[in-house]
Amino acid sequence: MSSLGEELRKAREERGITLRNISDATHIGMRFLQAIESDAYNQLPGGIFNRSFVRLFARQVGLDEEQVVARYDQQAAENVAEPQKPSASYLEDFDERSSSGRLWLPVLIFMILCAGAYAAYQYSSTNKNEEAPLAGQTVTPTPAATATPEASPTPEASPTPDATAVAEIRVHMLAKSANCWTKVVVDDGEPQERTLKSGESAEFVASGKLVLSVGNVRALNIELNGQPAKFETERGVGLKNVVITKENYQQFLQ
Repeated sequence: MSSLGEELRKAREERGITLRNISDATHIGMRFLQAIESDAYNQLPGGIFNRSFVRLFARQVGLDEEQVVARYDQQAAENVAEPQKPSASYLEDFDERSSSGRLWLPVLIFMILCAGAYAAYQYSSTNKNEEAPLAGQTVTPTPAATATPEASPTPEASPTPDATAVAEIRVHMLAKSANCWTKVVVDDGEPQERTLKSGESAEFVASGKLVLSVGNVRALNIELNGQPAKFETERGVGLKNVVITKENYQQFLQ
């Protein structure tokens, strides 16, 4: 039976994802990721940091996070005595690209929460200032615009209900630079999962909707109904269960 590190490495390679991709997405140092794939858990900080790193790794390569953490706990208990406390050098290496050299996860989370609260406060204050007139300020009502013949709606200017309607959704994918794992569900059918090798292509046609998952979107050229498409990823380089319909497909076009 293969070790946990070997399974994680195999899942990563099948999806065409590099360790640098995972490091960029999770801010985990490269040597920690290499230690996980080598089952060298004694090189990790220890404690909750180890489980967090393993969980983030599993998420990036599409494996079940809880099962992977359970495997880690079992394997670590059998083979490695984890350090009780993370050393300062390990904490400093959490993100090799940090300008300060010590990116602490709790501090980072706290800073993100503070930034979010401040942005919400600024947004709320701006809306109140725009809606309420200043003290002593006289608000002059804006006179209604006088209708002119040019402004009057004409049959030609009226929106056509089916102006953007299409008969089907056609998705074409080409692996341009590396192997890439894909999963497609067409019109609530059975999932179609495969790894496109570099240079290979695949096309899917749906009459109603299509759900798309991709391991490394940067490795693909994707077209929707013959037009180049662009997708925003939530974490790293993958897409997970992106729903494309005849009504919303234009929002994914470049």
